[in-house]
Amino acid sequence: MRNFLLMGAAAIMISSCTNVPSEQEARSIISADLGANYVAEYYFADPHDIPRLFGSDAEKQGLISFDKRPTIGSIVNGNPLVTFSAKASTYIDSIASNSSIAYIIVARANISDIKIETEHDGNQQEVTVHYKLIYTDPTPFAALSPGLIGRLFSRKAKLEKVAGKWKIKRDH
Repeated sequence: MRNFLLMGAAAIMISSCTNVPSEQEARSIISADLGANYVAEYYFADPHDIPRLFGSDAEKQGLISFDKRPTIGSIVNGNPLVTFSAKASTYIDSIASNSSIAYIIVARANISDIKIETEHDGNQQEVTVHYKLIYTDPTPFAALSPGLIGRLFSRKAKLEKVAGKWKIKRDH
């Protein structure tokens, strides 16, 4: 019985010294950095960007309307050729101060298949987290990013321990 208790205490001490984030901790750090949604930048004064939304769910649901007869002057001046209805505010992350660029929520980001690799570099400990990212739950604006929904992306992030907490390592 005494040996069993000693082995248990040794296992706890060893595991506390490993200094590696759990999968759940890595997932929450990466999720906080990525955000819960995929947000697309959309320049709605460009006549070349607008056709992606023709016939889209956003148009069918009355979230947007188009300037049917833009003038050359309005195009040259960068006037918006798409108007968002009040119902569209749920999907708009933000609109830039010049009001011709909108950041629109396209889908939800989901992280899976997390694998953590440790690297020791002197006294500093870093880990590399390999994960899969898939975008699901398309919004009516999914036409802005064709081919994104349901596609699996392999990604990696470096985490470093700073002041006792794991954070995304930024290369400056």
